[in-house]
Amino acid sequence: LRRRAAEHSPTVVRRLDRERRARRPRRWPWAAAGLGLALAAGTLLVVPPTTAPTERAKGGPQLGWMVLHDGEVRLGGRSDTVAAGDHLQFTWAGDAAAIVLIGVDGEGRSTVLWPEDPTAGPVPLQARTGLLEGSVVLDDAPGPEHFFAVFDPPSVEAAVQQVRAAVADHAGPELEAWADRQPHLDLIVVHKHL
Repeated sequence: LRRRAAEHSPTVVRRLDRERRARRPRRWPWAAAGLGLALAAGTLLVVPPTTAPTERAKGGPQLGWMVLHDGEVRLGGRSDTVAAGDHLQFTWAGDAAAIVLIGVDGEGRSTVLWPEDPTAGPVPLQARTGLLEGSVVLDDAPGPEHFFAVFDPPSVEAAVQQVRAAVADHAGPELEAWADRQPHLDLIVVHKHL
C-alpha cells in the first residue's frame, strides 16, 4: 500500500486507505459464528438418560476387563459375551492398595482368583500399571460368570465371606444393585455363548 501511495496523489492515497479498511476482515462475525457452532454442538452432546446404565460410577475403586478371543484382544463391556476357552485379564482403577478377586460361576461355585494362593493375603496393587498379572481362562460352566473385586479387605477370608453371603442373599439385578452400594467392592457380570 505504501509503495502504491507514493506513486499517487494524497486524494488517491485516502481512497486506497478506505479500500484497505473495507477489505479488512471483520473478526466479530467469525467470533459470533464460532459461538453459535459451539452452542449447537453442545446441544448435540446432551443425551437423554437410558433406563439401563452402560457404566457404573460410584466413586470407589473399579474393576475392568479385557478378553482374548480367537487371537484378538478387546475391551470388555457390559453387553459383551464370551466363550469357554477365552482369556480374561482384569484391570482396576481408583484409590486402593490391595485386592481380592473372586469368581462365581453360573452353578454358584466360588473361586479365589487373586491371590493365587487363597491362604495368602490380599494382592498389593501396582499403581503404575492398573493391570492384574495373568489371566483367567473361562471354563464351560453354564450361566454368567460373576467377578467380585473386593478392594482393601482385612483378609482373603473376610472377602470370601462377604461375597458368599451376598450371592446367597441376592440374585440377578438385585445382586448388581447390592454391589453398587458397596464402596470397596465392584462386580462384573460376564455372559457366555452357549
